Amino acid sequence: MLKSACIIVFLFFLSFTVQAVPNKEKQQVSSKLDIVFCLDLSGSTNGLISDVREGLWHIVNQVHLMEPQPEFRIGVVGFSRPSFKKENGYVKILCNLTGDFDMLSTEL
Repeated sequence: MLKSACIIVFLFFLSFTVQAVPNKEKQQVSSKLDIVFCLDLSGSTNGLISDVREGLWHIVNQVHLMEPQPEFRIGVVGFSRPSFKKENGYVKILCNLTGDFDMLSTEL
C-alpha cells in the first residue's frame, strides 16, 4: 500500500514538472562562451606561457566541434607580478576578451 502511494505521489509531482519539448526548427539558440585564463606570473611558474598557448588551441579546437556554434571569446589576466603595482592588487588584464585567437596566441 505504501509503495503504491509513493508511486502515485511521484507521478503527481512529475505531471507538474514535465514540459513540452520545443520544436528545434523554430528554436534559435544564441549561446555565448567566454573563457578567461588567470595566470600566476610569479617566479615559480616557468614554462607557463607555452602551456597556456597549447591549452588555448586545444580549447579553440574543441569549441569549433560544438553544435550549435557558440559566440566564443578568450581573455587573459595575469597576477602576482610586482610590476602590476600594489594599487592594482598586482593584477593586470593582459588581453581583453577576443575572438581573434591568432592575435591572442601571438600576444602570449
